[in-house]
Amino acid sequence: MYLIWFVCALTLCYSLTQDSLRFSIAIYASFSCFGAGLVFWSVGYQPYSLVTVATIMFIVSYPFAGIANLFLDTPAVVSRFWPETDKSMLACGVGLTAFALGSYFSKFTLSRNLLIRKNHCFFIPRPLPTSRYFNCLLFSPYLIAVVIKFFLNIYYHSSISFYDVSFSKFMNLLEIITWVGLTGIFLQLYRFLFTRRGLDLALFFFLLAIAVLIYVPSGSRMQAIGMLPPLIGVYLIWEKGFIRKFFITLLAIAGMFIFIGVLGIYRVLSVSTEASLLEKVQQLISVTADFFARSSESGNDTHEKLSIIVHRVSDFIATGRVISHTPDVFPFRGFGDMVDWWQIAVPGVFRPSNNPLNFNEGTIQTLKYGVSDGPWTSTPIMILSDFFSRGGWPALMLGMLLLGVAYRKLDAFVAGKNDLFRIVFFFLFMRFAWQFYVSSLLLTVTSLVRETVVIYILSRLIGYLGNKSTKRRELWSIPK
Repeated sequence: MYLIWFVCALTLCYSLTQDSLRFSIAIYASFSCFGAGLVFWSVGYQPYSLVTVATIMFIVSYPFAGIANLFLDTPAVVSRFWPETDKSMLACGVGLTAFALGSYFSKFTLSRNLLIRKNHCFFIPRPLPTSRYFNCLLFSPYLIAVVIKFFLNIYYHSSISFYDVSFSKFMNLLEIITWVGLTGIFLQLYRFLFTRRGLDLALFFFLLAIAVLIYVPSGSRMQAIGMLPPLIGVYLIWEKGFIRKFFITLLAIAGMFIFIGVLGIYRVLSVSTEASLLEKVQQLISVTADFFARSSESGNDTHEKLSIIVHRVSDFIATGRVISHTPDVFPFRGFGDMVDWWQIAVPGVFRPSNNPLNFNEGTIQTLKYGVSDGPWTSTPIMILSDFFSRGGWPALMLGMLLLGVAYRKLDAFVAGKNDLFRIVFFFLFMRFAWQFYVSSLLLTVTSLVRETVVIYILSRLIGYLGNKSTKRRELWSIPK
């Protein structure tokens, strides 16, 4: 947290010599960091809180991205969005402050046995790890989901190749299967952190490499590295060595930024959508080789690479555009669409065909506001701008306050007991926690209602089977 304040102070000093817009951005980015500090305080600075995970991603995509743009010669965001950046930073500060209040006051709504004790560490003492065979078997559904997506033409990102929207109704089921498979990788990481054996570490990296590389040709960053933030989060919980924590986290973050840059170029320079998988792989290899070959060239080239990375994390543009255009250009849309949200509980294949619930409505809103370039992009609406588009600042503050209460209640549930079921539940829900900042209100409510029930059932099942797979005799020799 001290590092964040130092960066803010440095940015403010730098912005004093710049124009008024840059100074406003620096001021509101610092306010956003203040709001984040309130959130961390509300949970007792616990790194293993779902509230903390969600807040970190707000920091990356709002104040961090805004400050990074300030220090570039030319902002990485599209020029027409840059004048609205200060509004994005202000919205983040207001939203995180309300989120912190909801998180703090949630303790008054919890029963006595669910109150989270100060400095309580969620998963200590730790449950015994699952066997290697169980972890590999659990990973296998991940591969099955990839094959199904490929043959249904929903494997590639829409900017890379044809995406058959007629099969998108199966995406949620396939995503559930995918994350069940990723749980195998998570449990293998947990096993290594418990046993500290080289074989367990090698198996973890083997499974992780398969999970990442198999999705790289698709051009989808979220599919390829979407599991890394949750894995880094759980690693930080159980890793005791500070030096190891620091360097592993630094390498992982640097690797993700490089990966984002390479895939960004690959999506721009991708071959024809009619190209075969082999041709796309060859294009990807060529782009990667060129990216690293030019890494030591002129400063302009380095600036270009940095701009690509900063542009990718600058998701805040949607928030600034929505605040600037609502209600002057587009009226507040209110909450009238919630009358159809009963369909959240209905599987996609059974929803009414005449008025199906569109879970992609956030992308439709960004297209309406002119944020995205066309229907083939996946520019997120952001939860802050979704609230503002419905009712302005009051809706944003009240909505984030209520979500702060909801997320802290989930923290209390996870902290209630230390067993395999709850650590699996924690990992599976981190998928939604770290994407909370880019979600629409519809997707957020879905994650808190339907997906929480699904994750509960899956966690119970995995926990039961995992406990059965534990080899007690093998664990006698594990160092304490």
